[in-house]
Amino acid sequence: MRRREVVALLGSAAVFAPGVEGKAQPRRNIAYLAPARTQHLIDAFQKGLRDLGYVEGRNLTTDYFFVSERGQTPEATAADVVTRAPEVIVVVGVATATPAMRATTTIPIVFAPAGDPVRSGLVPSLSSPGGNLTGVSLYASELNEKRLEVFKEAFPNAKRVGALRNGDNFAGLGYWDDLRLAAEHLRVDIRPIVTKGVSDLAATFTDTTAQGLDGLIVITDAEFDAGRERIVRLAAEYHLPTMYEHRAFVEVGFEQLGGEVI
Repeated sequence: MRRREVVALLGSAAVFAPGVEGKAQPRRNIAYLAPARTQHLIDAFQKGLRDLGYVEGRNLTTDYFFVSERGQTPEATAADVVTRAPEVIVVVGVATATPAMRATTTIPIVFAPAGDPVRSGLVPSLSSPGGNLTGVSLYASELNEKRLEVFKEAFPNAKRVGALRNGDNFAGLGYWDDLRLAAEHLRVDIRPIVTKGVSDLAATFTDTTAQGLDGLIVITDAEFDAGRERIVRLAAEYHLPTMYEHRAFVEVGFEQLGGEVI
């Protein structure tokens, strides 16, 4: 399916909107591939489809694939997705976009979102993505220097800060490079803290104590987002001031502490 056909598929909701009389609506088949189940992203995705007139069970079938729940590698899960021959594959993050891209060059893939798709090799450029991939980019790394600056203002005595990233996510390397350069500019001693997804977070936070860290910055990652309750809880248990890239982490922290976010 070509890019213009994907646009036609999404735009056809105006014709197939609920309540419109006429011939039977064709049922569309979409696959949703993510490193882990992140409910607020799923809810937003489903709401967007409903707003466009696609109703599950009426004119839409969506198959969900979560790598963390299947006991497979991302590559094996992506291969399973392709065997279902969906009309479109929606992926979350570079960690699933990359294996999906390698698994098919014909099925349209929409990343929603992916951090720096050009640097990650998903597309050659933003203006002309080419191939069978398109989507929404997330340039959270542009704010890394500002996050470090705010962190220093909040904790002026912090001398050593860790940067937590998912070693299974290739995009995290680019974010780390940007953060390291920002730290050099701000004269912050920053240390890489690499974990394998969320499976060994407890050991990872123990390592932060061994390194004598005064704070932590969490590099954006879809699996971290899904496991944010665990990350926030561990940061609180280790009394480690932590900077996050998404509001959802802060909301979890306030819920655990019985406060509210304004």
